[in-house]
Amino acid sequence: MILLLRHCDKTAEAADAPLSAKGFEQAQGIVATLTQFGIKRILSSPYLRAQQSVAPFAAAAGLAIEPVEALSEWRLAGGPRDDWKAVLRRGFASPNTKATGGESAADVWARAQTVLHMSEPTLLVTHGGWLSVVLGHFGRAATLENLLALRSPDLFSLNPEGCHHHEL
Repeated sequence: MILLLRHCDKTAEAADAPLSAKGFEQAQGIVATLTQFGIKRILSSPYLRAQQSVAPFAAAAGLAIEPVEALSEWRLAGGPRDDWKAVLRRGFASPNTKATGGESAADVWARAQTVLHMSEPTLLVTHGGWLSVVLGHFGRAATLENLLALRSPDLFSLNPEGCHHHEL
């Protein structure tokens, strides 16, 4: 089984932005839920907020957090953009489309496939854009609206029967 966890509440959008005070509380609050899944391995986006989101569980379970670039957020462009919603909408509608300096949804899916083959129960800690692209391949429409509906944190499991959302 693969579990997909979107990071907890953050202070900002930057890759090095830490969790907010609320996010640190959320990270503590999800430990009991994650413990129920028998997780044997934790792979995380290298972004600070992703690693902080899973640190309390990793400590409780005695597991290391393995930073993996493949779990990084969808890079929309070479820098910040005011029209990020339009860029995302185009990217979801046409998976091979990308803005200058960015990557396409197809690029994100190619990265994702490198970590979606784990044989042991594995927790993947990532971001909303990445998660939306992946869930789009498991029966949930990959749209801007579904991305904006994701919570921080949010948890999904993938198994041979498909995708399942878990309440946190």
